[in-house]
Amino acid sequence: MRLLTQLAVPVTFCLLLGCQKPTITIEVLANGKLMTYVPKGTTVQWVDENSQPLAVKFPFANPCGQGSTDTTCIVENGQAIYECQNNACEDPGIGVVPTTKGSPLAPVHPNVGPAKLYEVFCDKSGNATADGPPVNFNDHVSWVPSEDKSYTLTHFNPENACNPSTISRGMVCVVGINTTVDATYQVQYDVCTGNKTGTGKLHIQQH
Repeated sequence: MRLLTQLAVPVTFCLLLGCQKPTITIEVLANGKLMTYVPKGTTVQWVDENSQPLAVKFPFANPCGQGSTDTTCIVENGQAIYECQNNACEDPGIGVVPTTKGSPLAPVHPNVGPAKLYEVFCDKSGNATADGPPVNFNDHVSWVPSEDKSYTLTHFNPENACNPSTISRGMVCVVGINTTVDATYQVQYDVCTGNKTGTGKLHIQQH
């Protein structure tokens, strides 16, 4: 089933800018996955190919503001990955137009293995962490920060779980082991109000 994302521009936006069309930015991450960035206040609606509402869930951070529902997001702050009803999403990420750029030397990796998105965020206690969906050997993983800030991931355990062993924005991790394990790693994310250094998980499943 194809997923369609509809964007609605608030009337106030139109009045202030003379009905200029908003700029939507599609960011191609290092692993080939896509992130969609829209102006703050944009209403995003998820529908299937029959224009029926499709529910989404933000499992970690949530960029949606007041008035949002499980099928509509009024994009307010930051960025996040999301999960779609019936696993209908292939590139699940949305946020406010970014300002911080990744490494200018970071190439887009060829699609040797499936691409997956993870998220760097602050937990309910304000501590740095990271999480995401199950991955397999040779998957190409990119991390999306919940706010438009830099991060560093190091000390992967097992050490060959991720190649390279140090990840920052604009870099991709190639999963290097084929065994079922929740690999851990150190997350440095200075935007958090609690512990700025925390632990993340990479959920590896054996083929």
